[in-house]
Amino acid sequence: FDFVSGISNEAFETNFSIYPNPTTGQLTIQFTSSTEQDISLKVLDILGRQVNNGLIQKGSSNYNFSIDNLAGIYIIQLTDSDGNMSQRKVIKME
Repeated sequence: FDFVSGISNEAFETNFSIYPNPTTGQLTIQFTSSTEQDISLKVLDILGRQVNNGLIQKGSSNYNFSIDNLAGIYIIQLTDSDGNMSQRKVIKME
């Protein structure tokens, strides 16, 4: 279920994972090393509407967040300050 769109930057695309997937509501983004810049987090529904957002601070190695109030398939979009973007699909179980 992984796909990438936006400006390609292989280091950004491959240096994190999102788990558990599927989830019951709590998600963790785990980075292979500390982030070098702030990263914008958006949670989008399958129609592309933003349903949640956050900011991952520079120097973070993991980020925990909740999608408890949602159910279905969602897209987690991460964008760094250079405009590099990566997206992953997440399935939220009821």
